[in-house]
Amino acid sequence: MSIITLTTDLGLKDFYVPAVKGYILNRVPSVNLVDIAHQIQPFNIGEAAFVLRHIYQDFPSNTIHLISVESDIDIGSSYILAMINNQYFLAKDNGLITLITDEPFQKIYQLPVADKQDLKFPLKYIMASTACQLHEGAEIKDFANETTQVQTRMNLRALLMEDIIRGTIIHIDNFGNVITNITYENFERYQGKKQEKLNYSKNEYINKISEHYEDVPEGERVALFGTTGLLEVAINKGNAAKLLGLEIGQIIILEFE
Repeated sequence: MSIITLTTDLGLKDFYVPAVKGYILNRVPSVNLVDIAHQIQPFNIGEAAFVLRHIYQDFPSNTIHLISVESDIDIGSSYILAMINNQYFLAKDNGLITLITDEPFQKIYQLPVADKQDLKFPLKYIMASTACQLHEGAEIKDFANETTQVQTRMNLRALLMEDIIRGTIIHIDNFGNVITNITYENFERYQGKKQEKLNYSKNEYINKISEHYEDVPEGERVALFGTTGLLEVAINKGNAAKLLGLEIGQIIILEFE
C-alpha cells in the first residue's frame, strides 16, 4: 500500500485539508494517508523543514510527501518534485525542500501547471494530482521535466569558537521545549574541558548538560540533547519558552571552562 503524507500550514478548522484528502481517496482509495503536521506556523518554511528533516528517514521507500507551506496564490509560482532517499517530496519551489536534507537530491522535476486556476489550490490540483499519478504507476518523465534550477536555502549552523559554541533557537515544540541548532557532534569537540554552562539569556545560566528531563526536580530548568540530537533548553514538567521568555531566532551560548 502506498503512503502519502501531508505537511501544511493550513490548520484544521477549515475545509482545505479534508478537501485534499477526499480528492486523493476518490482517485486512489487504497492509499494510506498520514498527517505529519497541519499547525505549522503560517508561511514558516523553516519550521516545516525542521519537522520533515526529522521524520522522513522513518518512512519506507516510495513514500510521497506533500508539503503545502507558503503555498499562497501566486500566478508566478512553480512547483517541484524532488527525490530524496528513494522518496518523493512535492512542494512549492521556495527553498523549503533544500532545507530538509544535506544529501544530494537524486532527481528534481518541475511540475506542469495545466490550468492557471490550479494555482488557486496547488496542494490539491498540482501536488495531490501528481501524487495520484505516481500511485497509479505513471512515469515522472512522462509528465514533468527534470531540472536543476531550484531555489536554495541554507540551514543556520552553530558557530564554533575556542571555548564557546554560539547557537540559535530554531524550534519550539508542543511542550515549550526550546531546540537549538547546536548538535551533539558540536558538543563532542569540546570534551575534556573542565565544565560547560549554557547561557540562554542575559546573566541566566544552566551549569550542566543533563541526560534526561527528569534529572532535575519538577519546575527546574534543564539543558540536554534530545531525540533530534540537538541541544534543548527545557523545564521539567513546564513550558520553557513561555516561562523563560525564549523565542525562535534568539542566541544561545554554550561556554566551556
